[in-house]
Amino acid sequence: MADAPPPYSASGAPSTSNGYAKQPSAAGLSSHLPSTNIPQQPSPNTASPPLPVFPQQFGIYHASGSNTDMRISLSQESPTMFYISTHGAFSSQPSVILHCGPHERTSPMATAELHSFSGTVDIMLLNQRLKLEREAPFSSVNSFVYPVPQSDGQTLRERFEWKSSSGPEVQSLQGSSRGMKCVRVRSGEVVAAWARPNSGHAKKGKMRFLLNEGGMGDDRGRFEIAVVISMLSIMEKARRSNKNSRGATAGGFGGGGAGGGGC
Repeated sequence: MADAPPPYSASGAPSTSNGYAKQPSAAGLSSHLPSTNIPQQPSPNTASPPLPVFPQQFGIYHASGSNTDMRISLSQESPTMFYISTHGAFSSQPSVILHCGPHERTSPMATAELHSFSGTVDIMLLNQRLKLEREAPFSSVNSFVYPVPQSDGQTLRERFEWKSSSGPEVQSLQGSSRGMKCVRVRSGEVVAAWARPNSGHAKKGKMRFLLNEGGMGDDRGRFEIAVVISMLSIMEKARRSNKNSRGATAGGFGGGGAGGGGC
């Protein structure tokens, strides 16, 4: 998979000399998000983040020093932009925390709590609560409802669906031929795509925003966070499911050792 993404110009973000958009640092987000260490049950701040938050395209990688944590970077060799910590079912922390900076000590932008039996995910995004739900018990489609600001100052609650895809949006990421796309149900617009890596352990996926220029207006930064935390939740659900399946197989057939892979 080609790690280097194309220049980020779709949103009009300022560019650096290498053609990439200049990304917000933890210090740059400090006026919008709390700067203290994560409390036992972190609650994201209510202020809106800068616009936009993420580059148009980025990779999600395994974070060194952890079995399950991840990081967001432009490429595998690039510095960490945002850290993603994950926590088990018996932890007092949310299942997934998207941090505003490059390490776990930075404050949360969003959190997600996974519910194994129902398959739903409770997302806390700044001052908003969202719910990611499967369309049916065994469906691969996961959807959330997001309040989209309107020109008259009102909001319209719209549904967005993450669904499996091998279409051109996924193919353009040059990863695995299968991935997922996030679709705005009302219009059919594909707002983001995610592809699995071709191989290797370090890379967990590649993601690209496909919103039209000016899409979501001043709320774009907040919406980007919603899209990313929902995808991270789907990834974590899949990781846990795979771990449980391996464990059940090993236990059921008396296989050698535990079947979870030490996660």
